Amino acid sequence: MPKVKICGIREPKHAIFASKLKVDYLGFVFVENVRRQLTQDVGSDLIQKYRESMISSYSSLVGLFANQSLKFVNDTVHKCKLDMVQLCGSEPPEYWDLVDVPVIKQIRIKKEKNTENSRLKIVEQICQISDRNCIPILDHQEEGHLGGTGNSFDWSIIEGLSLKYDFILAGGLKSNNVNLAIEKINPWGLDVSSGVEVNGIKDENKILEFVNKTHKNN
Repeated sequence: MPKVKICGIREPKHAIFASKLKVDYLGFVFVENVRRQLTQDVGSDLIQKYRESMISSYSSLVGLFANQSLKFVNDTVHKCKLDMVQLCGSEPPEYWDLVDVPVIKQIRIKKEKNTENSRLKIVEQICQISDRNCIPILDHQEEGHLGGTGNSFDWSIIEGLSLKYDFILAGGLKSNNVNLAIEKINPWGLDVSSGVEVNGIKDENKILEFVNKTHKNN
């Protein structure tokens, strides 16, 4: 069964709801100047309220960052008691090694005419990330965005890769295409944000539907 990550959480009630559904990862965005951004203080307060409401937490808490100072990332990890960090910028491998918790590293996939060339680049990046004991996450690349666009890339580029490599699939996932994603790609994990929102706000019915479809598929 693929791991499930609900990303872009901004309210304790949505974190609690998703965790009770046994979602594997909850994502909190600390990337600057994006719609779902949390400040360090707001994020700390949100996560504290979540932890106080949960006798035990099934979910790992992931903080998202992009091209921010290592000090800020590690300070946020400790202040918010994060379990993992997702790096969405151009951080080099030497940076990943200095993060105080395990790392998920984003691979941004853009549209290319030469799909074989694109596939080779993706495999090279997956191997580089995996060799550093980090988890690759594959997301759609859109000019001017660091992810979270709600759009998917051409999945045919990565068909069959899950037979050799573990990775998280992100970008444009929702309840009406998650079964297709599992059927075609069968990734180690699935990441959803916009696909479980209504008017930019997390929706419990959509979260439930997405998780149920993921679990029923297996």
